[in-house]
Amino acid sequence: MTIHSTLLGAAALVLALGTSSINAQTESRDQVKSETKAANAAGAIPRGESTNQQPKLDSVKTRADRKAETAAAQQRGDIARGGEAHPVDGKVKPTNDGRNRADVKAETKTAVKAGQITSGEKN
Repeated sequence: MTIHSTLLGAAALVLALGTSSINAQTESRDQVKSETKAANAAGAIPRGESTNQQPKLDSVKTRADRKAETAAAQQRGDIARGGEAHPVDGKVKPTNDGRNRADVKAETKTAVKAGQITSGEKN
């Protein structure tokens, strides 16, 4: 029984020493926190769920410069207006036939009465 108890004691000692070396830390908590803070500030730790982290781009223009450029482009007509009623290039083509809205509406009304314009699913 003494051999058995000796082996059991030796196994307990090896187990106790083994677990203490596994849990031993080489760095203190403050060191780990400071390293993590430095890595986070340097951008080495990715944020969010994306693994594709893009570098930050530094702009050479101020916000006022960008706003002035946009206003100038709008005045020149370079920026397309939104919506389906406007053409792709953003420039509304004026009609030069001299008709106004009332004339076009009257024309459309007579075309509908004459059966030239179908409505619904009569095509």
